[in-house]
Amino acid sequence: MRKTPRVMTPASRQMIIRRYQAAKHRLLFLDYDGTLWPTGLDERSPQAKAEHKLVRSVIRQLTQRAHTTVVIVSGRDHTVLAQRFKGLDCALAAEHGLWLKDAQQRNWTMVEAMDERWKKPVRSLFQAAARTTPGSWFEEKPYSFVWHHRTKTNQPLLIKLRKLTKRYPVRIIRGRALIELLPANINK
Repeated sequence: MRKTPRVMTPASRQMIIRRYQAAKHRLLFLDYDGTLWPTGLDERSPQAKAEHKLVRSVIRQLTQRAHTTVVIVSGRDHTVLAQRFKGLDCALAAEHGLWLKDAQQRNWTMVEAMDERWKKPVRSLFQAAARTTPGSWFEEKPYSFVWHHRTKTNQPLLIKLRKLTKRYPVRIIRGRALIELLPANINK
């Protein structure tokens, strides 16, 4: 059964605006992938360059407001996030909350060390899925693996991954065009 997206009502939008304006201090957590950044956008396209410029402009405007702290939350690699938001006065939470960087810090902090025993069996599953599924590819991040696809979900892969979640402390995230496996204790 397909989920119906929830749309903010005009009344709830007005309530959020009133509360934002009345607040003495504001803490904004903004999800990057699929919210600030459109899902499936080719990052090398001219549209992506314009989109990136717009996102940076909005973040800059928000961070310049008095008593406002902005935190960008993403499943992306922390080095990618650092490059995307370089020079902006915002905090970053990367790789589903594994890596954190305050706006004033130069260095990232890893929240906790990870058990990596699951990586070898999962790597071979994801690589095989990428080899056998046209238009798909495998992305290895330091603490998660992602199988990107454009067509359909690989059900045999999901079945094998579910079995691995019983043997290792990992969890599955299913996105619109991806399947990601990461440590169970990491959650943005």
